[in-house]
Amino acid sequence: MAAAHRAMADSGLDLGLFTCDRPLRDFYTGAGWQPLPGTVLIGGTPDAPFPSDHPAFDKVTMAHFFSPTARRHRADFLAARIGLYPGEIDRLW
Repeated sequence: MAAAHRAMADSGLDLGLFTCDRPLRDFYTGAGWQPLPGTVLIGGTPDAPFPSDHPAFDKVTMAHFFSPTARRHRADFLAARIGLYPGEIDRLW
């Protein structure tokens, strides 16, 4: 995971976001990721959303703010609900 984190940093990304099971939070934190308290990622589709705070889906949102611009906007991501909609073919969750 640490190698993937370095590769993402070296690629020029602004931001990385994902969810993980709550017991894995410390593992990812040790690899350079930061928990985003209260932040929810919403997969699925606009007609059938599936949020990471669904009662049966005990997840923690993790992030890393790679660029200076992303770091300046970190507060915008705290306790936010972030819709991730890649289209009808590549549905998340």
